[in-house]
Amino acid sequence: MRTRAPYILIVLFFACVWQKPENARAEEKPGYGIHLFQEGKYPLAILELERYMYRHHEEYHTPHAGLMLALAYANESQYDEALLLLGELERAVAGGPYEKRYSALLCEAGFHRLSILFRQKKFSEFDLEKERVSTLCMEPDERLGRYTDAMEVALEIYRLEWQAALERLDRSRWLSAGLTERLRNGLGEAVSHVDRSPVLGGVLSIVPGMGHLYAGRTWDGIKSLLINATFVTLSVVCFTNDLPVAGGIFAGVEGVLYIANIYGGVNAVLQENARQAIERRDSMLKLLPAPPLKIVSITEEFDIE
Repeated sequence: MRTRAPYILIVLFFACVWQKPENARAEEKPGYGIHLFQEGKYPLAILELERYMYRHHEEYHTPHAGLMLALAYANESQYDEALLLLGELERAVAGGPYEKRYSALLCEAGFHRLSILFRQKKFSEFDLEKERVSTLCMEPDERLGRYTDAMEVALEIYRLEWQAALERLDRSRWLSAGLTERLRNGLGEAVSHVDRSPVLGGVLSIVPGMGHLYAGRTWDGIKSLLINATFVTLSVVCFTNDLPVAGGIFAGVEGVLYIANIYGGVNAVLQENARQAIERRDSMLKLLPAPPLKIVSITEEFDIE
C-alpha cells in the first residue's frame, strides 16, 4: 500500500492539471479578438474571432464574438459577409430561451444591419429592415436611436426627397433640437427653391449663348456666341465672294453648331439645377452623424470604452 501511495498522488495531480485547461477554456472571453478589432487590425481580428467561435460555439460570449466578427468584415467592406453573420446571430438567439438575456445584443445587431444596408445604398431593403428591427427592439438605446433617426432622414435627403425628409425629421425622437432646427431650415429652403426652366433655356438659345447665360455659365455662353458668329460670318463671306461650295460647307457646320447650341442651353440648365441640388444635399448630409461600424450601446459587455 505504501508503494502505491506516490503513484496515486501522481495520478490525482495530473487529473487536476488535466481539468484546469478545460475550466479555463469554459471561461475564456474573446478578448484578444476584440483587442485586435479595437486596434483596427481587422483581418487578424477576423481570424482570431473565428477561432474563438469555432472552439466556444456554445458559450455565453459566442454571440458577442459573432457581432464583433460581423463588424470586422464590415470594416473590410465585405458587407454581404457581415450581413450574413448578423442574420445567423439573430437566428441563433431570437426566439430562443436566452433571447431576453441577449436583448441588447440583438438591438445592436439590428442597428448594424441597418447601417450596412444604408452604406450599400439599398434603401428599399433598409425600409423593410427598419420595420423588422422595430418589432425586435421595441425600446432601443438612445445612441442607437439617434443614429437610426439620422439614417432615416439622410436616406430621404440623399434621394433629394426634401418633403419626405421633413416628415421623417418631424417623426424623429432622438436627434438634438439644434440639429433638427438646422436641418429644418435647410430642407425648408430646398422645398421652396424654384429651379431654372430648361424650356426657357432652350428658347433663349435661339440667340446663341443666351441659354448658357441664363443657366449661369457665362463663359460657355460667350464661347457659343463667338463660335456661331464666326461660322455665320464665314458662310456669308464665301457666298458674297462667289464661293458657294465653301459657303455651303460653312453653312452646314453652322447648322449643326446652332442645334448643338440649343441643346447645350437646355442641358446647361439641367446640369446647374442638379449641381445646386447636390450641393444642398451634401451640405445637409454633413450635419448628420454617420453610423459607426463599431459597438455603440453595449460597450460594457465587451469591456471597451
